[in-house]
Amino acid sequence: DVCNAVGIQVVDLSDVDNGNVSLIRTISTPVRNHNVAVNVDSGYLYTAGSSPGATTVIYDLADPTDPVPAGTWTGSYEHDVQVVSYTNGPYAGREIMFGGSEGSGVDIIDVTDKNNTFLISGTSYPGVQYCHQVWTEDLKYLFVDDELDNISRTSVFDITSLENPVYLGDFTSGTGATDHNLYVHNDVVFEANYHSGMRMFCAANPMDAAQVGWFDSYPENDSGGFNGAWSTYPYFPSGTVIVSDINRGLFVLDVSDATSNGVIGFSYPGGRPAAVDPQGGTELIVDIAGFCGATAQPGTIMFHYDLGEGFVTVPADHISGNSYRVVFPPAVCGESIAYYFSAETSAGVPVTDPIDAPASTYEVLSVADFTTEFEDDLEADTGWVIGDPNDTASTGEWVRVDPNGTAAQPENDHSPDPGTHCFVTGQGPVGGGQGVADVDGGFTTLTTPLIDLDAPDARIAYWRWYSNAENGNDDDVFLIDISKDGGVNWTNVETLGPTGPDSVGGWIRHEFAVADFVTPSDQIRLRFIAADEGLASIVEAAVDDILGVIPACADVPGDSDGDGDVDLLDYSVFFQCVSGPGGGIGVGCDLFDFDIDLDVDKIDFAAFQALFTGG
Repeated sequence: DVCNAVGIQVVDLSDVDNGNVSLIRTISTPVRNHNVAVNVDSGYLYTAGSSPGATTVIYDLADPTDPVPAGTWTGSYEHDVQVVSYTNGPYAGREIMFGGSEGSGVDIIDVTDKNNTFLISGTSYPGVQYCHQVWTEDLKYLFVDDELDNISRTSVFDITSLENPVYLGDFTSGTGATDHNLYVHNDVVFEANYHSGMRMFCAANPMDAAQVGWFDSYPENDSGGFNGAWSTYPYFPSGTVIVSDINRGLFVLDVSDATSNGVIGFSYPGGRPAAVDPQGGTELIVDIAGFCGATAQPGTIMFHYDLGEGFVTVPADHISGNSYRVVFPPAVCGESIAYYFSAETSAGVPVTDPIDAPASTYEVLSVADFTTEFEDDLEADTGWVIGDPNDTASTGEWVRVDPNGTAAQPENDHSPDPGTHCFVTGQGPVGGGQGVADVDGGFTTLTTPLIDLDAPDARIAYWRWYSNAENGNDDDVFLIDISKDGGVNWTNVETLGPTGPDSVGGWIRHEFAVADFVTPSDQIRLRFIAADEGLASIVEAAVDDILGVIPACADVPGDSDGDGDVDLLDYSVFFQCVSGPGGGIGVGCDLFDFDIDLDVDKIDFAAFQALFTGG
C-alpha cells in the first residue's frame, strides 16, 4: 500500500528468499495513490484511490521494470479495484474493472480500450457509507466491504449482468468491527475486519454464507475502529494464509482445519409443515448439502423432537443422494412439538439446524385442523394504533411502508409476493444510512386491532425483525406484550436484546399459546415496543404477517377405545402392548408406537404417560 504517496515504486523481489530486495525505479505520477492493482492476464497495472482529479492511471507492464502510461479512467473515484479479463460468455474479450466508489457504491467500468474507458453501471446498496473494496472469484458474485457502516457486514451482488448488477443481501460475523479488505479463494471469503481479526466464510452459497473460522490478531475487543487486521492473502499454493496487522505485524496462518471443515446446509424442498397430524405419520423431507469441501457424515443425520418430556433422538431415514425423511410421532392435539436436526461434517464437526439448537428450535402444532380467526399481511390499514401518549422516541416512529432497507432494517417485507408492506421503525430515503431514521432518544409503540380469540387453545403467530447494531445499552430492547382486556393490562410475551442471535436482523417467526400468558378472550391485543435509550445505538424493528388461530382436534392419540380420552382402559391396552412378545407390535398396538420404530418400548411409554396425565 502506498497510501498518499505521489508515485509508484518498482521493486525487484526475485532474490527475496535470500534477503535481497532492490528498488529498480520510482515513477512519478500526477496524483496520490492508495494502492495499485495488476491484471496478470492482460499485463496492465491500475492505480486506485488516486486523487486529486479522481484519476485511475493505467500502465502497460510489457516491460515490468519500466511501466509505461497507457490510459486513464477519470469518471469517478475508485478507492480500490479488481480488474479481470473475460474469456467466455457475453463479455468475452473485454477487460473489466470493479471498483469501490466511496458513498456511491459499486462501479463497473470497461477498460478494454485504455484510451476509451467507460462506465458500464454504478450501483448503490442499502446503508452504503464508504464502499471500500470489492472482489469476485467466479465472475458471478461480487463481495463488497463497507468501511464505515459500523458493522462487520459483507454485501453480495449478482454480476452475471454487468449492466444490471443485483444486490442480493449481506452476511456478517455478528461483531461491530470495521471491515477492511476481503479476498475469495475456493469459495471461502477471507476478510480482514480490523478489531475482530481475519474472518473466514464459506460462501459457496452467498445467501447462506457461514463463518468457518477466524484468527483474532487484535484481542482487546471486537468493536469498531481502525486498529488490527488490515489485509489478508490466501493464494499461496501451500494453502498458507498471511494477515497483516497494523499493531502487531505479520501473522502466518495454517487454516487447513477451518477450510476442510466447510459447512453443511439443511434445506426443506417441500417446506416445513405448519401443522402435523396428532395421530402421527406426517413426513418431512430434509436435504443435506455440503459446501467448501464438506460433506455430511453418513449415519449422523438425526431428528430431535420434544413432546414435553425432553428431546427424543431418532435417525433420519436416507432416501437417496442428499435427501432424508423423518416422521413426526403422535402428539397431544393442540400442543406444539419442538424439533431440530443435527449432523456431522466429514471432518467430525457437529452442525445443527437451527444453528444454535437446542437453545432455538423449530416448532409445529399438532392439530387435525384449525380455524383462522385473525390474519393480517399489513398490505392494507386494518386499524393498528401507531404510537402511545407515553412514547419518548425522537425518531423511528412505527410506519407501515414498503421498506427501504439498510444494514439494520429489512429491504423487503416478509409476506410472499405480491406482498410489499410491513411495519418498520422509521423510513429513510433509498440508499440512506442505517442511522437516518432508526429509533433514537426513547421508545416507540405499535398496537394491533382487537383480536377475537375466545377459545382455550387459541394461538398467535407473527414475524418480527430486530436489529441492535451497537448492543451498547441494557435498555435497548424490543418488547412484545399481550393484553386480554383491549389494552388495559399487559403481559410480556417476548423481550429481545440488547444482544443475542435475535438482535442482528432477519425475519423470525414466533408462535405461542394465548393461555400461556393470559386468559383467551375476544379483546386480545398485541403491542410492539422498540427502544433506544441511554447510549446511542442503531435500533430497528419490524413486524409482519400476524395470525390468530383456534386449533380443532378430532381423534386423540393413545385413545385405544375411541372415547375421546386417554384413561385407565387405554393404559391397560398400552401395558399389554409394551410388555408383549418383542415389544408387542401386534394388532392394535401400532397406535402406541409413538416414535414409529415398529416397537412399543420405554420411549413410547414417555409419550403415552404425557397423554395419560395430560402433560
